[in-house]
Amino acid sequence: MLIIGTDEAGYGPNLGPLVVTATVWQSAGPNLDDCMNSLQKGGFCVGDSKKLFHGGGSLSPLETGVLAALACLNFSPKNDTELFEHLAAELEPGDTSLLPVHATSEQIRRGNEIFAHHLTKQGIQLRNIHSRVLCAREFNRRLAACDTQGAKATVLSEATLELIRTAVDAESSNSHENILILCDKHGGRNRYLDLLVKFFPGDFVHILEEDRPRSVYRFEFKGRPVEIRFQAKGESELPIALASMVSKYLRELAMLRFNGFWRSKLPNIEPTAGYPVDAKRFKKAIKTMQESLKIEDDEIWRRK
Repeated sequence: MLIIGTDEAGYGPNLGPLVVTATVWQSAGPNLDDCMNSLQKGGFCVGDSKKLFHGGGSLSPLETGVLAALACLNFSPKNDTELFEHLAAELEPGDTSLLPVHATSEQIRRGNEIFAHHLTKQGIQLRNIHSRVLCAREFNRRLAACDTQGAKATVLSEATLELIRTAVDAESSNSHENILILCDKHGGRNRYLDLLVKFFPGDFVHILEEDRPRSVYRFEFKGRPVEIRFQAKGESELPIALASMVSKYLRELAMLRFNGFWRSKLPNIEPTAGYPVDAKRFKKAIKTMQESLKIEDDEIWRRK
């Protein structure tokens, strides 16, 4: 069975990108709970990214988990530019950061050993990771193109479904496998049928469940049975948890670039995580410099 898990980071802020990630796995069955539990008991950093990293704290736990997992894909980026380019993610302007930022090489090596051991033990393979970074200009462009009341949630949903299509199409050689897609819910949305029909046209989509805890659909795509679940608190599932971690890590690296750029112009400015209240403080502080640099609001400020 092919399993794809998706999650985002940066849905709420006004500054910095919205990042969406899809992790792709192969497993004999749909339940990865045992692997998630054994990884956590074995000391591997995996789980809800918000719990692994708190603003102002060390990136080390989050960074260790992400870079250790990427090493299982035979990829060990030397800097953030390599990382963003490898994951096909748009890169925020700014100076390149060497990786790891906070974790040590030994922590990552040990994390990779634990990750690889438990996946092999459970008969699970991490096949790929895809990410999409919507910087402010692209986010605002997509927002303007939406004429629905829940435009912000639609931007997230469409970016996620685009990424899922990318992941499914990349695995087209395994045409015999069933596909299970696990997504964290999008801004409280309960109905996804119209979006599924848009991104997976040609087959009838069966609605199995549409409720607050989760929404579940089944359909066939190019002859392959697909089940997709949008569920609350999805980070309890390994594919979603790792997607959450990669998205959060990429966003934090993007914010390091963002803050570094503005501190190179205004050395005394306090960095920001980009969330609404502090974002207003930061935007006010850079206003004069922003005008002198002729940087438009749409380049840095997400309207919602």
